[in-house]
Amino acid sequence: MRVRHADGGCLDLLIADTGYEAEAIARVVPINLDSERAYNVLAVEDALLASTLTGNTGIPKDLADVAFILVTEPEMDEGYLSEWLDNFSLTLRFNQIRHDVILTRKDWWE
Repeated sequence: MRVRHADGGCLDLLIADTGYEAEAIARVVPINLDSERAYNVLAVEDALLASTLTGNTGIPKDLADVAFILVTEPEMDEGYLSEWLDNFSLTLRFNQIRHDVILTRKDWWE
């Protein structure tokens, strides 16, 4: 669910409705956006999974989010990511996006 907050901008909320969502919530990572409070955000693998899942239904912004995360080359648990991509039958779609990002980065360097 997407909500807009006057001070925080646009936020996506995840309500655990499945076993995967419960696991994703258990893996959240606290980040400090200001000196007053920390916010729990999805681990990078779960952000990639969520965006690939919603992007697979035709939401281009979510596919752009996947590409943006991949361009930053974050450290991630590839085994965990692969397991859930397979579980959701998204491995091919994710690998296509990853391939496109690699090609784009190569074009930047040449």
